[in-house]
Amino acid sequence: MSGDHTGVLLVHGIQGRPEQLHFLTEALPENALINCLLLPGHGADVTQFRRSGQKEWLSSVLDAARDMRLHCGKVIFVGHSMGCLLGLLAEQKNPGLFSGMILLCCPFSLRLTFRYLKNNILSFQKEPSDPYVLATKEANSVSARSPFAYVFCLHPYIELLRMIRSVRQMELPPVSVQYFFADRDEIVSPHSVAVADAHKAGSVHVLANCGHHYFTEEAKKEIIDALLASYTDAGMVN
Repeated sequence: MSGDHTGVLLVHGIQGRPEQLHFLTEALPENALINCLLLPGHGADVTQFRRSGQKEWLSSVLDAARDMRLHCGKVIFVGHSMGCLLGLLAEQKNPGLFSGMILLCCPFSLRLTFRYLKNNILSFQKEPSDPYVLATKEANSVSARSPFAYVFCLHPYIELLRMIRSVRQMELPPVSVQYFFADRDEIVSPHSVAVADAHKAGSVHVLANCGHHYFTEEAKKEIIDALLASYTDAGMVN
């Protein structure tokens, strides 16, 4: 693949899985260069997860992006939750690494809600009927016998808080960013929208009737349209 092509790098959030973002990869042309990353410590049990952290996660994103740049001239970054922070940190370390960014539920600020705790506990049901709970269950790649097992995984969550602080303290990169927030997000604070609004290179969208993991079909279409527009602008469609 020549350097005239553009790649798409997609990164999930903490405890997440690549499949969360397959609704986007499936909308891209078959010949698109795509990497839907699985972060270190994910896709296994809590034992591996609790040993993972920022250094390994960020190295994984940087390595994937640099590898894509060997095969294509431009890379569009798509992140969900913590994946957004990793993308912003990667761009800060390598300015110009990404030609555009689409960030979903970027956690500039967090809040702990009853709905967040309830969704995570109920996600251990065999077949949840609530779409928000089901989305939480399907988004989790870290297996455990009970939701309380994650309480003992302090290291990854402390690392997440450190990343939030680092990103909040740094000057956000000038690369074009499209932010998508959910109006019913169970853990990302509405204050995150204000932080994104202040980002001069960013445009902000708030998706109706969506949660941190759950997106309506209308919301998915809006995000897909944004990705395809970035795809086209980057010269991926010939």
